Amino acid sequence: MRNLFQFVAFVFLLMAMIALPVRPSRAAMMDASFLDPTFGVGGKVTTDFFAKLDVIEDMTIQPDGRIVAAGDVYSPQSGFDLAVARYNADGTLDQTFGSGGKVTLDCFGREDDGIAIAVQRDGKIVVAGLTFGARSSSLAAPDARDRSSLVVARFNANGTLDASFGGGRGWLVAQFDGVASANDVAIQSDGRIVVVGQGVSGRNAPTIGGGADFVVIRYNSDGSPDTSFGGGGVVFTDFAEGSDFADSVALQADGRIVVAGSSSLKFALARYNSDGSLDVSFGSGGKVTNDSMAAGGNAKSVAIQSDGRIVAAGVSGSNFALARYNPNGTLDSTFGSAGNVIGSFGGTSVGYDLAIQRDGRLILGGYVSRTTGYDFAVARLNTNGSFDTTFGAGGVITADFYGKADFAYAVGIQCDGRIVVAGSDANTDEGDFALIRINPFDYCVQDDTNGNVLLVSVNSGDYLFFDFRKTVVLFGRGKIAVNSCKITLADAGPNPKQPDRNVQATVNPCARTGSASVQVTATGATYSIFDSDLTNSVCACAR
Repeated sequence: MRNLFQFVAFVFLLMAMIALPVRPSRAAMMDASFLDPTFGVGGKVTTDFFAKLDVIEDMTIQPDGRIVAAGDVYSPQSGFDLAVARYNADGTLDQTFGSGGKVTLDCFGREDDGIAIAVQRDGKIVVAGLTFGARSSSLAAPDARDRSSLVVARFNANGTLDASFGGGRGWLVAQFDGVASANDVAIQSDGRIVVVGQGVSGRNAPTIGGGADFVVIRYNSDGSPDTSFGGGGVVFTDFAEGSDFADSVALQADGRIVVAGSSSLKFALARYNSDGSLDVSFGSGGKVTNDSMAAGGNAKSVAIQSDGRIVAAGVSGSNFALARYNPNGTLDSTFGSAGNVIGSFGGTSVGYDLAIQRDGRLILGGYVSRTTGYDFAVARLNTNGSFDTTFGAGGVITADFYGKADFAYAVGIQCDGRIVVAGSDANTDEGDFALIRINPFDYCVQDDTNGNVLLVSVNSGDYLFFDFRKTVVLFGRGKIAVNSCKITLADAGPNPKQPDRNVQATVNPCARTGSASVQVTATGATYSIFDSDLTNSVCACAR
């Protein structure tokens, strides 16, 4: 699936990767013990649509903890269809969504792929991807030329198509002079929709060598093109001879738009002002290519830190790769080796999606080669780019479903700090939507009365506190002491790194109780927590 350009490029890359030796490691051998047993079966969830190939391409997590995944599924009637599934926070399908938690969309009776997903503030769900069969003169008739068009669909919170979007249909297409695809989507604070991908710009913006360019489109909330953005709502950006792929988008707080992908098999980024013009304060004329990283690179995901620095993640050769950039587009020399991190999950490694924890540590999801196929893989890195060895085995967790080929394409962090990874497994019916959840905390202490939450990791001393309204959120790393069944956590402020809190907690697994006192020094507020039964403590984000 995915778009034609990237599929061809991926096949060549995959052939080169398979020829390389697998480097097994301790991290690669250990997985199930780190999965969250309260999620699905043993931390894993699979969903079948039509007993054929089903793939999650992207996923997002709603503020209430529900998980929404988009991808493509093979229907016996219409071939590949765009698909969406919504799960409750515990991994069960949300029966209030679509038909039993699932929705499919067939546009023209040919291939439709849901590649990216975002949820609006009003709960409506936007999915972007590609479709075949659109025709400029009549969208009801097939196109004799076998080319894809960019497609964007919007669903109501209950899974029905939103008739207020796309001229009453609930979906729309965008066509260029060649194949096109949407690879990511983001929602601005004003409700406008930003879609990125690639397309051949043709007469609108001729490219060198006729290859694809980054394409950025902005739509108004009703799906009409935002004519204040670029040329009629569309911006093409060319980097070099050949094809350029835009794979990910992140929105800055000041309205500027950061897009990451690849050009000439290198990480490539562009930053745009809110009107679609390239931001000349970024890189060279608004564009950056990473010449310091080995060839064979592709930035699949981009995220913006709270300090404005930009992190891109993906693949370089047979390894996963990350690069961090200063706000002006220069590589951040404090990250990894001169701004780059090249790493392995324990074999041939592909990084596909990136999420940033509240404390700044990076969660990278993807997949790793095995003698029997591929497995889900997740790494946690410290803010300087080193592996966080308190996470999993040496900073890496892998997961296998049926001993075959499992590919992870999306990662997200729930409000309680648990990590969800999504993609596809391979089993007897070719493949299903597949998800795992990792709980980096050992104990959740949730107050019996008001729902305030403190999560504690005995291994690392990490903790996360939030009140039930989530108006106060604290995270940090305290000191752990273990005395028989009594486990205590202490982070006594003020101190230079964490001057705003004083956290004291006690957990007694033998008595199945937990208590904590959290004082927010900056405001003078103190929160007390008592949990009379730790065994039922599946932390809820709200009451």
